[in-house]
Amino acid sequence: MGLLYQDRVRRQVVAALEHGALCVCDLFAKTQGAFPQDVKQALDDLVTEGTVVLANGTATLAAPARPSACPGDPSLALRALDRVEPHPVDYDWRFSPGTIEWLATEFVSRHLSRARWACLGTPTLFVHLRALGFDAVLYERNRSIVEAIRDGRAICQDLTLPVPGRSFDAVVADPPWYADYYKIFLSRASEILVDDGFLFLAVLPRLTRPSACADRLDVQRTALALGFEICEVRPATLAYDTPAFEKRSLENAGVACKQWRRGDLFVLQRVWNEAGAPLVQPDDYGLWQEYAFGSVRVKVRRGSVKKKGALLMRLPEATLVSRRSPLRPDVDLWTSQNDAYRVGDLDLLHRVLRELQAGISPQQLVDELPTVNDDDQASLACLLLNLWNARLGGQP
Repeated sequence: MGLLYQDRVRRQVVAALEHGALCVCDLFAKTQGAFPQDVKQALDDLVTEGTVVLANGTATLAAPARPSACPGDPSLALRALDRVEPHPVDYDWRFSPGTIEWLATEFVSRHLSRARWACLGTPTLFVHLRALGFDAVLYERNRSIVEAIRDGRAICQDLTLPVPGRSFDAVVADPPWYADYYKIFLSRASEILVDDGFLFLAVLPRLTRPSACADRLDVQRTALALGFEICEVRPATLAYDTPAFEKRSLENAGVACKQWRRGDLFVLQRVWNEAGAPLVQPDDYGLWQEYAFGSVRVKVRRGSVKKKGALLMRLPEATLVSRRSPLRPDVDLWTSQNDAYRVGDLDLLHRVLRELQAGISPQQLVDELPTVNDDDQASLACLLLNLWNARLGGQP
């Protein structure tokens, strides 16, 4: 029996016993067609290493070993992350504390606490896993988040580009809930997972939007094409904190609610190696320049385009959070508080925000502006003052 096949049989024995103790004869029937003598050899190996207990012909998983905790206080990193306010441009919804704890417990119960883990777009979960002693690496595109965590295993990585030089036993991924992003995350997970490695994937529920059922089917087709097999679906098990921008959007629509968003958990296993097609960046990738003022993050569309009309024209907020919003193409400046504007002179605005971020006061910046009318001056002064207050630690 080859080493790779032997390892796959061992993994299947463990997976069968996760649902409870089994007599050896019943275990033979739950190992995906592996011959009984191969299953017996795998079982003996697992008993020898202490993963399985065999008594009176009944096999049971030993109590899972918990990793030893890493030094350091995870609350420090989590508080630092709280100061990086989620932004709608980044599709930044973060798992709730309860979900983070549940996922960690789930990973331990599946005997994956000693595995090599890759976290794709799950910064708060990464911080928690590291505090528990998991061998985990975070790949995150948002540099502000990576810098806030201050952990050498938190890596700023554009997932449309290959992840250099590492392989992992398990991956947990929370992509933005759109087909182009799912393809990127699934492709990278397929590349970095070992044979028979597991992917824990957050997936949009069926009624997220009118196209959600079709979108879910597309996720499944992409996963199968990349060599994954869907092992399990756990509906509505992933709860998310409601970010400030979504709270404001809901309030402006007359809806008051707290933690409402749920995602489904798909458990997939990489059963063969299938190279994917070259990845294409989503249409909204790389369009924005970020400026930070305290916890408030401001995204401004890149470029120096001038448009007719007002220097700043505020856009309605209620529908902007959804990628389907017809107003999104008009947004040139967007804050993490869900304030959105059409901008008449992008080059001017970039310059003003750079100088404000460097510490030049709003009054000085407004006084030094080229000739603008009174309405434009008042709109810009109000925006800059709000951002200045956020920079000083107040609320915008």
